[in-house]
Amino acid sequence: MEKEQIFGKLSEFEGRSVTLFRSSDQHNTSVYFTNDENKRTSKSFFEILHFQYDFRYNELFIRFPNTDHFIELRGGSSSSRGNMNNGIAENVWEDHKRLISIFEHDGDMFIRFGEYGDFNFLKIVGRYCNTDDIFKYNESSYDSNLNLNEIENALKKDYLKLPMNVREISYMSKTTDFIPTYYIVDYPKYNFSYNQRLRKIENNVIKEYNIDSFQRYKDGGTTRIKFSDENNIEHVLFYPTRLGKKEDVDLIDDKQLVAVTDDEKVKICELLEILLEK
Repeated sequence: MEKEQIFGKLSEFEGRSVTLFRSSDQHNTSVYFTNDENKRTSKSFFEILHFQYDFRYNELFIRFPNTDHFIELRGGSSSSRGNMNNGIAENVWEDHKRLISIFEHDGDMFIRFGEYGDFNFLKIVGRYCNTDDIFKYNESSYDSNLNLNEIENALKKDYLKLPMNVREISYMSKTTDFIPTYYIVDYPKYNFSYNQRLRKIENNVIKEYNIDSFQRYKDGGTTRIKFSDENNIEHVLFYPTRLGKKEDVDLIDDKQLVAVTDDEKVKICELLEILLEK
């Protein structure tokens, strides 16, 4: 099973403050990122859209040369010191994932591909802000010939979303019946929103339920999940912490749950189209 490619429209983010950066060393960009026969003498650029921080969304999108869409990057700026912001992003679509180190200072952006990669300098092309509180440009880096129309053009493009079928398993358990019922709680690995999904497999029938309440305690992991079935009857999944109280067991209401086998886990993931990454 492959990562599922789903494209979205960057226009859905209109209204968020955003800055567009473009690589300034276009000779090296051509060498590093294109397969043209004359790449050592040609020029090209890649672009980065950096949206203002919002905990619900990722911040960074990159467009490589000779492509017409952006790619949503996992992560983004995470800390600051003085006028310097820095963080780590990741392109999860690469065969060999390379972290991208990002440094911003006074409107300039430096990025490094991989642990030992060179720094790449990017210029501000334009900045869009949906409020009157517009940041000042760094005149040394801002190219006045490339104006805010570039932002408008960028926001009209598609972007490749982070794959939603790459999941993390929160809980996977089964009843002790001769023909067990399985309960699977998982969430998208690359999604900031951390939405948990609950599904049940009973007699090879898959049912998905909305989670009414997801409570995780501060004792090392005890979790209580409330949901209502198709008959509007409320149920409670209880997963105790694995620290300390060894006598506690997993429960669905008052019925014991046990761990699935490795073979069962593989089959369940195939059935539910869950892609796990190491």
